[in-house]
Amino acid sequence: MHQREGLLLLVDGEVPRAESLARRLAHMGYRVQVADNGATGLLRVHELRPEVVVAAADLPILDGYLMLEALRKDPRTCHTQVILITEDAGQEELARGWKAGADLCVPRNDGEATLLTVLNRTFGSTCHRESAHEYSLVS
Repeated sequence: MHQREGLLLLVDGEVPRAESLARRLAHMGYRVQVADNGATGLLRVHELRPEVVVAAADLPILDGYLMLEALRKDPRTCHTQVILITEDAGQEELARGWKAGADLCVPRNDGEATLLTVLNRTFGSTCHRESAHEYSLVS
């Protein structure tokens, strides 16, 4: 099993869905941390400095758009890659994600396969051998 360089922060208010995806990503070699709301996600970005943040648009406490805008305004986090998961593929919701500063918007109804393809391209194929079943939930 290969572990990929860099850390991925998954921010999703639906904890069972987030944990399921985190386990799948960890099994694929990603180092994953999970936050269950936008405020915690924002704090974790500052603490962990992940290579990529995958955030749902519909987060509790601080939605994904506001979390993303806060990241883009901060010089310490403005270059962090952010993939925003929108609820649908409507032009209005996608445009809102781009305006907030998303590097990529992926509609949830496109499925996990699209997200996994994007992550594989983002992290590339550089791996090193280690235990890859690592993820952690923070709230």
